Amino acid sequence: MKNFKLIWYFLTIVPIVLLILGYIFPSSFFGSQEAIRDFVSQFGVFAPLAFIMLQILQVIITPFSHYAVSIAGGFIFGTWQGFIYN
Repeated sequence: MKNFKLIWYFLTIVPIVLLILGYIFPSSFFGSQEAIRDFVSQFGVFAPLAFIMLQILQVIITPFSHYAVSIAGGFIFGTWQGFIYN
């Protein structure tokens, strides 16, 4: 029961903090294709997985620019792979 409370607190407090930070500092949340490319490229072989997770997060966390993330997929991986990862 104690672990359940800890998980519940984590799942409610972290998204609220991220939303607040996203609205206070909107430019730091991947506002450009270059920032997304730099972030995803640092994962090396796991870059497609990191990009897919970023796509999932941009649906959940509103301040992410979904236009920049979608276009960056084609920019990073090429037209067809970017399309599939998006």
